[in-house]
Amino acid sequence: MGPGSFKTKAIGGKLYRETSVIKLASLLRESLSNNAERGAITNLFVADNADMALGQKGNTGVNIVMDGSLVSGSENIKPGTGIAGASGKEYQTDFVGRDAIESFTLDKGLKLAGVANVFAKQQFNKTVNPDGSTAYTRKTLAPVAKSGTPAATEDAQVGQPKT
Repeated sequence: MGPGSFKTKAIGGKLYRETSVIKLASLLRESLSNNAERGAITNLFVADNADMALGQKGNTGVNIVMDGSLVSGSENIKPGTGIAGASGKEYQTDFVGRDAIESFTLDKGLKLAGVANVFAKQQFNKTVNPDGSTAYTRKTLAPVAKSGTPAATEDAQVGQPKT
């Protein structure tokens, strides 16, 4: 099955992930370097509760907030998740739309380099917080249609312009 026949299903809501600077750099390259209507076919674990988005084994230091309407995937059911009234749900992504990353924060002392830094400067506003962490918030961008002109809206299919 090629990318042209790939079916997406938006998760919705706000999604959170903690990761490393290296993995953030990869995600920025994968999702932002494609055409405006695309993103990255990528396997990530995200949560709908920021407190559940905990990186493991050195996969820490960067907290990402995503627009779940631009992220496709399914619930990753584990013991203690998915229970009504519980703390939240974990999801496994299969696609991250080009503009899905709304913001990210680097812990004190961490820095972006190379292409990831270039993408961050182009697409995000940078703020150094009083605690020494650095927050990047997405600049307001109008979606771009295939023709290169601003698009009006996007439909429910993740990252796909209306036709």
